[in-house]
Amino acid sequence: MNLNDQVEAVHRILVNDVEQYRALLRAVFGEQAIEGSLVMDDALAVIMIREKALKIGYSELATEKLATIRRSLRVVLRRYGASREERRKRISADFVVTPQGEVHEQT
Repeated sequence: MNLNDQVEAVHRILVNDVEQYRALLRAVFGEQAIEGSLVMDDALAVIMIREKALKIGYSELATEKLATIRRSLRVVLRRYGASREERRKRISADFVVTPQGEVHEQT
């Protein structure tokens, strides 16, 4: 099982069982983030992934760098069409997303 698959397996456990984990991934704008920053919320979610990996015996994932796990988590979320960027683009017709990924309110 490669790293992305391990992250997906742990993600599926956490997303089904742990409300705090779901809450950390829910925000699509920084203002919505639990810790006030999408990066910080991602970091806390990734720490939860690494801790769960240790408990269930995914030693490769449990010893991986946080930044690498975060990158894999983003791959996994895109597999489901659930990345922050994808959800942000669908959120409302009141917002316009530029090709560079910037979000602006329509006026």
